[in-house]
Amino acid sequence: MPIESTSEFAIHAKTILQQPPLQALVLHLWDAKEYPFDLGSQLRAMDARNYNFMLTLIYAFRRNGPEDQAFQDLAQQLVESR
Repeated sequence: MPIESTSEFAIHAKTILQQPPLQALVLHLWDAKEYPFDLGSQLRAMDARNYNFMLTLIYAFRRNGPEDQAFQDLAQQLVESR
């Protein structure tokens, strides 16, 4: 039986995997030097739904940091898919 996670990164993983701007944010949070993220350009291009997801993910990262296992797993998945 899978362990249920309350991590926003686990809850929203399916959406993140379908949205390149959200993927770019996760990768930037994972390794800012390797994966730059132009916040200004992204904000101007994002629709309201992705903007709200972005804020949720930033807040979750601030609250839980990079130690969040769901964040680590998702970031690794994104890195490996590149």
